[in-house]
Amino acid sequence: MNSRRSGRVSWTQERRAEFNRWAARHMWLIWGTVAVLLAILFILIAARLSHPLPPLPGVSNSPQTDQGRLS
Repeated sequence: MNSRRSGRVSWTQERRAEFNRWAARHMWLIWGTVAVLLAILFILIAARLSHPLPPLPGVSNSPQTDQGRLS
C-alpha cells in the first residue's frame, strides 16, 4: 500500500460488505416507510377532493376589484 494513501479513510472490501448487509436488512423498513407516507398522502388528497372546504364567510368566488384603491 502506498504510504500517501495509508492516512486516508477508504472503503475496504470488508467494510463495504458490512454496509451492504446492513442496507439489505433495512431496505424493507425504508421502502415500507415510503409506502406508508405515500398512502397517507393519497388518502388526504382523495379526502380533500371528495369533501372540499366550504367557502370563507364574506368572501365571494367572483373576482372583484376594489375601485376605491385603484385611484
